[in-house]
Amino acid sequence: MTSEKEAIVGRWHRHTDRATIAQENLEKLAQWVSQYETANGDVNIKRSDLVNWLLNDRSPELLPREVKILVSQFHDPVKSLQNQLREARQARLLKKDLD
Repeated sequence: MTSEKEAIVGRWHRHTDRATIAQENLEKLAQWVSQYETANGDVNIKRSDLVNWLLNDRSPELLPREVKILVSQFHDPVKSLQNQLREARQARLLKKDLD
């Protein structure tokens, strides 16, 4: 039997998969929710339901063109080099441990 505190903590941990949405995209989302609610009268829709519907409508794979756009927009060469350096250091330490 779980305690009340464990139940609350467990419930809180279920919601850790969240994403931050930029302000301009929040405004779009609010506009879409409003448009939906205007078209459907008293029937409301949660923002999370709308976001999930939008994602469900997409293919599970990005198009090659989309990958190229993402790389050109978000690739950070400094972070990439730092990751490579960290991996090289770990590989060197692992090799020393094997010797």
